[in-house]
Amino acid sequence: MRRAGFDASALKAEALSYISQDSFSVSEICLKVGIGRKTFYEWLKNDAEFAESVKVARGEFKEKITIEAKYSLRKLVQGFEYTEKKVIQVPSGEKDENGDDRPRIKEQHTIKKFVPPNTAAVIFALTNGDPEHWQQRGAYDINAKVQGEHTSTIKLPDDVLFEIADRIQDYEYKSRTDNTNSSEETAD
Repeated sequence: MRRAGFDASALKAEALSYISQDSFSVSEICLKVGIGRKTFYEWLKNDAEFAESVKVARGEFKEKITIEAKYSLRKLVQGFEYTEKKVIQVPSGEKDENGDDRPRIKEQHTIKKFVPPNTAAVIFALTNGDPEHWQQRGAYDINAKVQGEHTSTIKLPDDVLFEIADRIQDYEYKSRTDNTNSSEETAD
């Protein structure tokens, strides 16, 4: 798989450029660079400078994608405008060099459209950006001890909690009435 007469430093630089550009897998990078996976991992293991450069390149990609995600989230939170062009073509009656009909533009429309803010993006931004004031109110933590030492956390919405409370009350009421009836029967 190696290129004939390859320059390892040039191939390493090429691999690093792919790592910093996109989230390519090691297999994809090796295929693009023209090396085997084993070679890539040998470079990581035996060349500390290359290994550090890989970490830096991955960090650069992560930083770049985070900036893009923030920009996209901002657009979704604020809403945005875009221009849509619609072109209607009809045959012109003229032929091109291949003998095909050459189209003629009959109508052309340019429309500005506005995409309103995305509610889910607004909720995400508020609950993560200001959690003290914008927390999910429908979820509560319930800590339950199960079989001694084990603790589990369950998040339940209000309607489920009310349903559980109603069932517990019904059970307790039924238990009390059953106990009252059985004690009345034994008193007779």
